[in-house]
Amino acid sequence: MSTNNDPFHFWQQFWHGAVPQSQMIPFTEEDFEKKIFELKNIEAWLNFNLQAVRSQIMMMEQQKQFVSMAQSMTQNIMDSIDKMANPQEDKKDEKDNNENKEDKT
Repeated sequence: MSTNNDPFHFWQQFWHGAVPQSQMIPFTEEDFEKKIFELKNIEAWLNFNLQAVRSQIMMMEQQKQFVSMAQSMTQNIMDSIDKMANPQEDKKDEKDNNENKEDKT
């Protein structure tokens, strides 16, 4: 197969150019230990950040619930204050509702 028709030719050239043969092999036991140590440190750092993100999500969900509850309570209080301030309107609304019920029957 010619290099012009080989779909992997570019990637093979890139790979061979990016990693010199001297770095590919041979690995010593010390090289493996060093790489394993580095990867474990990266893993620990990623786990720490993952836990931080999870904690932030939980905190925001709790804040969302609190805000929703506070808004609902505020609306209920405002409705109660309006009813206490305008008892005639409340009675008028009840009378209108009762008349509508009677008309339907």
